[in-house]
Amino acid sequence: MKREILIVLGLIVFTIFISSCIKQSTKSIREVNVCGDGVCGVTEDCEVCPEDCGCNPGEYCDEIGVCRKDVCGDEICSPIENRTQSCCEDCGCPSDKICNKVTQTCQERPSISDEDVKIIVETYLRTNNINGRIVNIVDTYYKNETVKQVNIDCKTQELPYPCLITLFISNEGKILEELRIV
Repeated sequence: MKREILIVLGLIVFTIFISSCIKQSTKSIREVNVCGDGVCGVTEDCEVCPEDCGCNPGEYCDEIGVCRKDVCGDEICSPIENRTQSCCEDCGCPSDKICNKVTQTCQERPSISDEDVKIIVETYLRTNNINGRIVNIVDTYYKNETVKQVNIDCKTQELPYPCLITLFISNEGKILEELRIV
């Protein structure tokens, strides 16, 4: 019994000793990390102490104090991309424009209407004797111009495999390219 009491007392003393060491070491870390001393300390980052922890050229300090590279296409609209309007893929475009992912600039939407596109697709399907339905019509960029991309489901009940046709239609109503997956 005496031995057990000594062990418990020993554990209590040891715990108190360790906890005081941790408190003292934390305090000494804070005292050592002084903003402006030229050393990026443990408790400093680019947001709270840019003098010691500043970012490299081409980087920016994010909202949690981490230096990040400015990368177009990473789904983060960085302050640099936003200010320079250099990455519409990350920062988006006004609703009346679409993003040209090649040049990363906002372009005018196609001027041809979805109704006109539907008529062109119906004529295309009839002319080519294809039984299909439009899945969707999307404003996109094809080569050097904005176009309508039309995806057509052409699977019939007789076909055991999927069938998809994609058409790229210009503002003038011309089919620029036809892609078939059958």
